[in-house]
Amino acid sequence: MQPLSCLSQFRGLRHWFCCTLLILLPCISFAGAQQEEALSSAFQLVLHQALLNAPPPNPEHLSEQALRDQYRVWARGIDSKLNEYFRGHHRSFEELAAGELRNLFLQTVWYESMRARLDPALVLGVIEVESGFNKFAISSAGAVGYMQVMPFWMSQALELNDDLKGNNLDKQIRPDKVVSSTRLMHLQTNIRFGCAILRHYMDLEGNALERSLGRYNGNTADRAYALAVLGARRRWTLTGESFGPVQPKN
Repeated sequence: MQPLSCLSQFRGLRHWFCCTLLILLPCISFAGAQQEEALSSAFQLVLHQALLNAPPPNPEHLSEQALRDQYRVWARGIDSKLNEYFRGHHRSFEELAAGELRNLFLQTVWYESMRARLDPALVLGVIEVESGFNKFAISSAGAVGYMQVMPFWMSQALELNDDLKGNNLDKQIRPDKVVSSTRLMHLQTNIRFGCAILRHYMDLEGNALERSLGRYNGNTADRAYALAVLGARRRWTLTGESFGPVQPKN
């Protein structure tokens, strides 16, 4: 009976390994890494502001009726697409189960996309390819969270240039409010950083989308990542939707 018991244990271990691998696959398929580089003072300040982590306003409370209507239509459509996506992949994550957390995710993606002048469908495409909507994904390169942000961006945000030091933002951030890269697991911080970084690359590349996505993945020579994100973007584009430069003023 002992050999059979060992075989059962092996099968159980193999089952656990396979399940774990399936969970990790979405976040290591294109596991690249953004490259650390010298940043302009303006972009460093953007990252620094992100650390304050003020939650995005609920789009339902924006002062402009047109933006409120735009968000409501978008949120209903994407909520339905998320349900369809998770049914098709036979899995879901507790953080994105229907309810308050799902609403917070949708509000954050929409608001941060608009603030960074990005198509929300593009941001959702990045999230799908990078993490498969797994908030706790960590790639082999060390990238973290929904948008697989590299921890060095956190250091860049904290190391202000001399001309930025001493401002009110610098006084508001205390060491005990930032706990290494675990802060990047936070929904709002992760998506805010991810959107700011992608906008940074798009500005550097003159809005050339494939090269900007290549930079985000740390490899502009390989088009596979960019094509995967653009393919996923189509999934999250609503019928009849056209992305424009409208930004919330709040």
